[in-house]
Amino acid sequence: MLTKPRLRMPASYGHPCTRQSFPVNVNTANHPGMSRVKQVTGHPHRQTVSACASQPILLWTLGRKEGAAASLRTPLLPASSSAAGLLRRSYAQVPPPARRPGQACRVRLSAMNVETGRQTSFDSWVAAHASTMETLDFQAPVDDLEPLRDIIGCAQVVALGESTHHIREFYQVRHRLLRFLVERCGFEVYALEAPFTQGQVLDAWVQGGPGTVEQVAADGIALSLGQCRELHEALAWMRGRNHTTATPVRCVGTDLPGAAASPLPALEELAGYLRWAAPEALPVLEEAAGVVRRFDDPVVFVALDRYADLPPEQRDVLTGALSQLMARLQRLTLVQHARGHGAEHDTAMWHLRGAWYLDHLHRANSTEGFESASTFRDLYMAESVLRLVEGGARVVLAAHNWHIQRTPALDSQRHPLLPAGAHLAAALGDAYRAIGVTSSVGQTTTLGAPTPERPHGAWYAAPLPPPVDGSIEAAFPTDRLWALADLRAARPHVHDAASFRHSRMADYFLDLPVFEAFDAVAHVSRTTGTDHVLEHGTG
Repeated sequence: MLTKPRLRMPASYGHPCTRQSFPVNVNTANHPGMSRVKQVTGHPHRQTVSACASQPILLWTLGRKEGAAASLRTPLLPASSSAAGLLRRSYAQVPPPARRPGQACRVRLSAMNVETGRQTSFDSWVAAHASTMETLDFQAPVDDLEPLRDIIGCAQVVALGESTHHIREFYQVRHRLLRFLVERCGFEVYALEAPFTQGQVLDAWVQGGPGTVEQVAADGIALSLGQCRELHEALAWMRGRNHTTATPVRCVGTDLPGAAASPLPALEELAGYLRWAAPEALPVLEEAAGVVRRFDDPVVFVALDRYADLPPEQRDVLTGALSQLMARLQRLTLVQHARGHGAEHDTAMWHLRGAWYLDHLHRANSTEGFESASTFRDLYMAESVLRLVEGGARVVLAAHNWHIQRTPALDSQRHPLLPAGAHLAAALGDAYRAIGVTSSVGQTTTLGAPTPERPHGAWYAAPLPPPVDGSIEAAFPTDRLWALADLRAARPHVHDAASFRHSRMADYFLDLPVFEAFDAVAHVSRTTGTDHVLEHGTG
C-alpha cells in the first residue's frame, strides 16, 4: 500500500543525504524512512590496471571476479550508448591520457610514501605529511597544489566531492584543484552534477555562446547549485581561457533530466533530432510526451508525487513508448554514423537514455523507495563520464561525496546502492581517483521545503556538529585554512586506517570506510554557506 510519509529530503537528490521533510509516495514496507546509509561494503570486485601512458586502460565488467577468464564485456556501456565505439564488444580499450610535449605522466615517490619504520596514527601522519594550503583565492598561483600530481598519477578521471552543497569554501577548493588539473595536468572537461540535457547551455557558453553567466548557470544546473558567485567565477575563467588557448575546456552536465524530475526536456531535445532524422518515430515520442506532461514539474519531489498518482496503464504506455524509441534509434546508429551524422545521433541517444533511466527511477521509487531508485542517477552520471573518456578526454567530475565514493553502500533493507564512483572505479580501476571534500567547523547547509520564491527548495544554513570519534574530520587540525591528505600514501604508514568509518554528510555523519571510499581528502577547517544561502536561507 502506498502512503505519503514525511520523506526526508536529500541535500543531493541522488544520495541518501536525507534531512528535510517532503510528502512523497513511497512504499513504506520497503522504505522505512529515508534516514542514512548504515553500512558500506568494501571495494567492488574489479581488475585494477595501470593508468600510465605505456598501457591501455580496460573497461572491465562490473562484478567480475578476480582471476576470472579474460573474456570481457562492458555492460556499463551497452549497445544503446551514444558513440559507435560504445557498442557492445568483448572489451573496450581507452586511449591513454593525452599529454602535451614535455608533460610527464608520472607517479612520483615522495618522502611521505617511501618512509619506513613504525606505523603511526593517521592524525599524526596528517600533522606531518598533509599538504597545508594558505589560500582559497581562485586567481592565486596554483604552485602550492603540486602535491596533487602525486595523488592523481595518470588518472583519466578525477572526482572532486563535497560533504554538502552550497558551501562557499567547497566551491573554492574544487575550483583551485580544477585550475591545477587543467593548467598543469592537461584535463579537458569539467563534468558537473547537473543535468546532461539542460547542461548543454553551460558548454555552449564557455565556448563563447550568448547569455550571461548568471542566467546560464541558473538554467543549466539543477537545485540552484549554479546560483553562486564562486561558480560564476569558474565558468567565466573557462570562457576567458577558451578565447586564448588552442585546447579549450568543456563544461558539461552528467545527470538525468532535471536531476530526477521530469524527462520532458530530454524528449523535447530528441524531437528536434527526429524531425529530420526519423520523422516516422515522432508519433511514438508524442505518445510518451503526452504521459510525461501529466506529471511534469521541475521540482523533483513534486514530479515524483505526481507520477505515483498515474494509473498503472499510463505508466506502462510511457515505458513502452520509450522502449520503442530506444530500439528505433539504435537501429539507425550505424547508418547515421556512416552518413556523417554520428555526433547528432549519439547526442540524441543520450537524451533518450536519460529519459529512459528517469522512467525507471520513477517506477522504482514507487516500489523500492527513493534511496534505491535514485541510484539510476549515479549510473547515468558514471556512463556520461565514461562516454567522455571513450572520446579520449581527461575529466574532472564535481559531485557530492556520496556520488564519487569508490565503495558501494547498503540501504536500510541491506540492498546494494551503487554510487557513480563505484561504477567508475569498477570500469577504470586506478585510472579513477576520488577526492572527498569536507570540513570541521562553521556552517553546513540543508535543503528545506519549496517556497513560492524557491520552488526547487530553499537552502538553509545550519551549524556544523563537532566531528565524532572515528570520523575522518577528527584527524585534521583546524588551525589551517585547508589541507590535502593522500590516503593512498598514508595507508601503509598508519595503524588506524580501518577505524575511520564516518564522514560528514550535511549536518550528520555517514557510515562508510573512508580509506576505501576515497583516494584523498581535502579538509577545510571552517566553512560558510554561499551568498545564495545566506541572503535567502534564514528562518
